[in-house]
Amino acid sequence: MTSRSIRFLALVLAAPFAAQAEAPKELKLVADVYCPYNCAAGAKPEGFLVDLTREVFEAKGFKVSYQVVPWTRALKMVREGQADIALGSPPEEAEPNGLIKGREPVGYATDCLYVRAENPLKYNNRADDLNSLNKVGTVVDYQYYE
Repeated sequence: MTSRSIRFLALVLAAPFAAQAEAPKELKLVADVYCPYNCAAGAKPEGFLVDLTREVFEAKGFKVSYQVVPWTRALKMVREGQADIALGSPPEEAEPNGLIKGREPVGYATDCLYVRAENPLKYNNRADDLNSLNKVGTVVDYQYYE
């Protein structure tokens, strides 16, 4: 075999590995719409958690995609390896869902209760405080923590 043939053979055999090494790693983000944290996919901005995660990981060579799905599906997708990150998950949901959480929070959320100005309700962060209300609106599949 000539040296030219050996170089050609080495190039052919190494090409798939070189192409694989250069391909960006993919990172799939999933979340429900919870603006300003995670907004609609493709929106400008997509939400500060999406934008921040995208900026950090794209700078490290990752290809980042973001998909909006119902929250319970987002958690299931990450648990089953169909997605990498469920954005906006409260720390209380990490362990029961087999997820890990970062060391530093990237945002905080506060659940608030709103009533009409003339309503005499005094809410002190206890579920029993809501007993005087006729109706309470919540979001399906969400968990509210004290």
